[in-house]
Amino acid sequence: MFTRTDAVRCLLVVLGFASLPAASDPLGLYIGAGAGQAQVKADVISFDRHHAGWKVLAGLRPIPIVGAELEYVDFGHPSVGFPSGYAADSSAQATGAFGLLYLPLPLPVLDIYLKAGIARVRSSVATNGQGCTAPGAPLPCQGFAYGAQGTRFAGGAGVQLNFAPLALRAEFEQFSSDIGNPNLVSLALTWRF
Repeated sequence: MFTRTDAVRCLLVVLGFASLPAASDPLGLYIGAGAGQAQVKADVISFDRHHAGWKVLAGLRPIPIVGAELEYVDFGHPSVGFPSGYAADSSAQATGAFGLLYLPLPLPVLDIYLKAGIARVRSSVATNGQGCTAPGAPLPCQGFAYGAQGTRFAGGAGVQLNFAPLALRAEFEQFSSDIGNPNLVSLALTWRF
């Protein structure tokens, strides 16, 4: 399973590329990080909560209208508790590879783009089952835990303001998962070499 320690290691490897001279990067290599509002779902128990999420990314843009990106996203670990003692929590992380298509605009400071690709999403959901005998309890009287991982479609769209070599992005991404389809609305900063 990909842990936060693994994410930090990936970020350090990506940041290692920062020491390369700009002339050695004819492909438009960039790195970035962002944070925002994630929505984590677990359809099996009708769990749907918002939580803070974050991501790190590395990409390249060899020509103005086409790019590619690798990304790690952590959607957070939202939970919910009820007065009866019943509680549920869920988590999701994704590692993805995307192709990006930038709309050709006459404004060099602004980019609008679409992205599509595949992502390996790891999701889990658990309940404690306590207090489930109370009237109106959402589940039968027992704890429940379920986890899944799989590689499926992911996509999104965004707007980017360029202040070379920095860029500011606002982006929406949706990921397919066996448990529920998590998404992330984020602001990110990227740095182009």
